[in-house]
Amino acid sequence: MMKKLLTAFASCAALAGAQTAAAHGHIDPYITPAAPWVIEGTTTVSKGITLDCDFKLTLTGPEDNPDTGGPGVSHTDVHHLTANLELTGGGGLCSLVTVDPIPAPNVEYSGSSNTGTFTLRNVYAHTITLGDCTGDINVAWNNGNVTFNQTLPAATAGSPCTLAGAGILTSPAGGQVKP
Repeated sequence: MMKKLLTAFASCAALAGAQTAAAHGHIDPYITPAAPWVIEGTTTVSKGITLDCDFKLTLTGPEDNPDTGGPGVSHTDVHHLTANLELTGGGGLCSLVTVDPIPAPNVEYSGSSNTGTFTLRNVYAHTITLGDCTGDINVAWNNGNVTFNQTLPAATAGSPCTLAGAGILTSPAGGQVKP
């Protein structure tokens, strides 16, 4: 009798947990509308020399609607995003600093819909001075505006890389992050 009672209790608890998760809807952070997203701005990068550059950060990923428990709108789950960072300007020197593509799931988001932080994990930058750099970049998100100020440790030789800048979501207009 006790075994049947425990089994019934466990079944009810599992059912209640499933209903609670369904009632809360989408669990993973996502961007809407779905990727691609383009963020553009300016940055100062430094490793032995300092360059003032323009940047373009492109976030790509699949259309994740409809997914089980999803929001029912065009969206891409953040853990499906890939990121590509391109530098230009600086008298042509900025385009010689290249960043390897950042694959999913190395893009993360924490925070609220209006403000939070995108983290680009395991970024690898090829520099024009001695040695490359690698590490994580935290990008503050505030209603489509981004800022960052980061130091990446040297990966091969020389000093660390520093980068600081600001930009804005240029496409799509009005894109939102939902935690």
